[in-house]
Amino acid sequence: MLQILCQDEVTRRETVARERRLRKAKSEQQATWQGLDFDTSPKLPYAKIRDLAACAGYIPVRA
Repeated sequence: MLQILCQDEVTRRETVARERRLRKAKSEQQATWQGLDFDTSPKLPYAKIRDLAACAGYIPVRA
């Protein structure tokens, strides 16, 4: 039970910190990798960017 509460607190703090950074950046809109136009930049490796965005193979999955 304590582990669940601690994980919830960590998640909440990360969310609040991310929202605070976004507000501080004063960005009009939030960009995503899906919004990249790969047709105008054919040298961008679409598969690698997709994998990085999904953290595929970079961050170990916890059981």
